[in-house]
Amino acid sequence: MTAGDPRSLPSAVVLEDVLRQGREALAAGEIEGALRTFDAALRIKPTYAPAWRGKARAHRLAGDPQGALDCYAEALRYEPDDESSWFGLALSLHDLGRGEEEVHAYDELIRRNPRHVAAWMNRGVAFHEQGKFEDALACYDWILAMRPEFAPAWNDRGAALRRLNRLEEALVAFDEALALDPTLVDAVENRRVVLERLGRKAPPPSRATFPEASLVPNLQPRLLAHLGLPAVAAWHRVRAEVPEDWITLGTALLDEGHPDGAASAFAKAEAMGGGPAAALGRLMALEVRADPGVLQVAARTLAAFPDVPRIAASVASIREKAGDLAGAVEALDAVLQRDAALPWLWTWKGLLLLQMDRPSEACEAFERAVAVDPADAETLASLAAALYREGRPGEALAVCDRALTLDPECAAAWNNKGVILAARGRAKEADRAFRSAAKADVTLAAFLNQARFAESRRQHRTALEFYTRACERAPTDEEALAGRRRALGLVGARERKARARFVERLKKVPGIGPATAARIADVFDTAAKLRRATERELRTAASLTKDQARAVKRAFTAASRTGSRRGRTS
Repeated sequence: MTAGDPRSLPSAVVLEDVLRQGREALAAGEIEGALRTFDAALRIKPTYAPAWRGKARAHRLAGDPQGALDCYAEALRYEPDDESSWFGLALSLHDLGRGEEEVHAYDELIRRNPRHVAAWMNRGVAFHEQGKFEDALACYDWILAMRPEFAPAWNDRGAALRRLNRLEEALVAFDEALALDPTLVDAVENRRVVLERLGRKAPPPSRATFPEASLVPNLQPRLLAHLGLPAVAAWHRVRAEVPEDWITLGTALLDEGHPDGAASAFAKAEAMGGGPAAALGRLMALEVRADPGVLQVAARTLAAFPDVPRIAASVASIREKAGDLAGAVEALDAVLQRDAALPWLWTWKGLLLLQMDRPSEACEAFERAVAVDPADAETLASLAAALYREGRPGEALAVCDRALTLDPECAAAWNNKGVILAARGRAKEADRAFRSAAKADVTLAAFLNQARFAESRRQHRTALEFYTRACERAPTDEEALAGRRRALGLVGARERKARARFVERLKKVPGIGPATAARIADVFDTAAKLRRATERELRTAASLTKDQARAVKRAFTAASRTGSRRGRTS
């Protein structure tokens, strides 16, 4: 462009201003105005993914899931790794009744962020709706491994177990949900149904009734959100007056994939004295939308509520994702100093300390976790890793065996046992341990350890296979990519040497020159293949004369017989 050319690239400031106007219109319920504003942003820059996401949210609120789906797809064209776009895409597919595609969308999101609780939760619900209750159960179990204090996951776990007719286990899950949140209506009702099916009597919890005619208008959206029904539309008709109303609105917006509006609602609740629930909600909304100020808000929230486990866990998660491992440990310590009987927080702290190469402190953390819950095989496996890193392989091996006594299918324990055995030169036992780990749970670590083990034994083709599988599981993992390149190079070098030797043998056959030898090697790349071929196949495939084919067959057949006689003699 020349100096006098009035054209210019779109200003980032202008785009952000238009986008802000669209978000404000959306938060105020002015959907048509929001759509016009997002379209204005897209006229300025058609590849602007945030505007496509805003337009998608507007379409969802307007009850147009196909329009939302198209917009989320456009957003992903320009920002293919954006988590909120994958989440919105999945919600839109759910609205359209396309369950299998919805699950695939959650899979893509989880591949990018394996700790995305909402994605795991919705994935489980999608499987539940399809009647795939075992798959749904696996999703809820994964959530509870990360967030054991998350009452809705316990409730949904119980619902899946109930469908599988595992009533005793379902009852335990509902009891856990109600211990964490006594007001969870779904868990109360589910528990009552299970008790009836088991033929047991128990004092039923008091049931709330909601007379339609006399229900206070301000309670309508709170009731709808509590029952898990679409609640946002109700908030356009009434005015929230107390912090709980704003907290419920924020929860509904967050559940429906609208973190921008949720953050505003939770902030309003905080300003009105909403306490830790409002602060936690705002923190979660800022995390979902990847707000650049989330770390500062997290620090202030932790300072305000240092003794609330869920806030400490949320802050630790945010800091861990940002690479601030020391800060994550500090957040966990804020709670553990007040309540040491939280084994899952001790385990999390130990894992963070291991990443920070502080194995001695990690051992202490894992030991504290095991002292509270001695039957946790996964934590024992982590303790073994810390002991090994600290230079105590004998003790580490004993702890692996202890974990496997508790859970013979604990993949982490088998994997760590394989690492220790391989380091101690017990190759056969290590190989069996790695195979057991792969059978129990095929993870990236299992693939990488099997690849390294094969590489140490100069089994380059086997190493290449496992590195390739590791790359399929984690396409951007640097160690997997580097290992695959290395294995490819070694396999290629070995094959080139083998081919060179094969060509030299062919050149020694009477009547076979260098070019003809190379041509034969291109078709029959090993002596074994050449021996299995007939003279006619040699003539046709390698363009040989009858005399050349007969000479090659005679030379390699004679060599084979000589080798056989030598083998028997020795």
